[in-house]
Amino acid sequence: SFKVWGNCETCKDNIETAARFKGVTFCSWDTATKVCIVTYDSRETNIDAIEKAIAAAGYDNMAYKGDDKAYEELPTCCQYERKK
Repeated sequence: SFKVWGNCETCKDNIETAARFKGVTFCSWDTATKVCIVTYDSRETNIDAIEKAIAAAGYDNMAYKGDDKAYEELPTCCQYERKK
């Protein structure tokens, strides 16, 4: 599990969708705690790849800053206050 910044149910859908790729068997992001819980097959992927995929979708997490262009394209409700 790891922290991912976001605000709403749209964020939840986006974050969980970004993390759904080969090797990921489960992903759930909680809007209240901002914690993303994932399970995955370590022979096919790793936590680093999952965090990178979520960041590529525009969401900051503990390891990576979200892609700026992707963040700017998120709906207004999803644009959380970012750390500098």
